[in-house]
Amino acid sequence: MEIQIDKDINDGTESTSTVSSISYPLENALYSGNSTRKIYDYLNDLKDEKKFPKNLTFIDAHLDEATGMSAVAFIDEETGKEIVGFTVTNLDTGNIYGVKDDEK
Repeated sequence: MEIQIDKDINDGTESTSTVSSISYPLENALYSGNSTRKIYDYLNDLKDEKKFPKNLTFIDAHLDEATGMSAVAFIDEETGKEIVGFTVTNLDTGNIYGVKDDEK
């Protein structure tokens, strides 16, 4: 599995910007059938390579295919705060803002 993340993200990138930037790629990973465990392992591998903030730990992600929305959650190990990133709409699910194709 490979997740296409911004090439400028590294082990020192600011936390909330990283979560914002990676929300859509993680949504795509879920949509492609990858498990949250695979995502967790992949992000930890990126940390080992200094290509992901060392202070961010992936907690969970969820894709709601009915609405096309998703969320990802991380904990910032330096602050102890959880950071949640949301995507608005995944057009591949056939929905726009929660409206199904046959309701448009």
